[in-house]
Amino acid sequence: YADPRIKQSYIWQGYSDAIDTKYATQGELRMSTFQRALRKIEHYLPNKGSILDVGCAAGFFLKVAKDSGWKAQGLEPNKGLAAFGRERYDIDITSTDLLSAPFPDSSFDAITFWDVLEHVADPQAHVKKAFQLLKNGGYVFVNYPDFGSSLAKLAKQKWWFLSPVHIYYFNRKTISRLLEQEGFVVV
Repeated sequence: YADPRIKQSYIWQGYSDAIDTKYATQGELRMSTFQRALRKIEHYLPNKGSILDVGCAAGFFLKVAKDSGWKAQGLEPNKGLAAFGRERYDIDITSTDLLSAPFPDSSFDAITFWDVLEHVADPQAHVKKAFQLLKNGGYVFVNYPDFGSSLAKLAKQKWWFLSPVHIYYFNRKTISRLLEQEGFVVV
């Protein structure tokens, strides 16, 4: 983890109020990547139910999921990106964090964290909340910069994912332990 840490309230305000001029222009390329990710998800959940994307940015993954037949919802702190996704793709994106989200338990068949858990002050609380929000037999899908990867080891201090907005750094062992502590079976 990063030490010293920036206060979570500063991080949240930074994400919430930031004006993005680049991410929203990368839609086609990101949707192509998310189509591959969705195929992997549908391997485990071929019946396409409800899916929540935490930290969904402009909603590119949700657009792909919606087009594939999923009931797609997202959470995104950045108000501008959330508005972009709502307006452009007609997707339900709420500008709040997972821990404050007003969903009842057992609401979703799948929850995704695409490069999110390294940004939050309490990843364990987020994983615990995801477990509560999943229906019985549901899945959480996590993507993260792997601190134990060959590239991270090779680049050392110059690894491009060492970032002031990354609070935690996971490897396969630590992310698995985090998930297992909150009731998940790692596949």
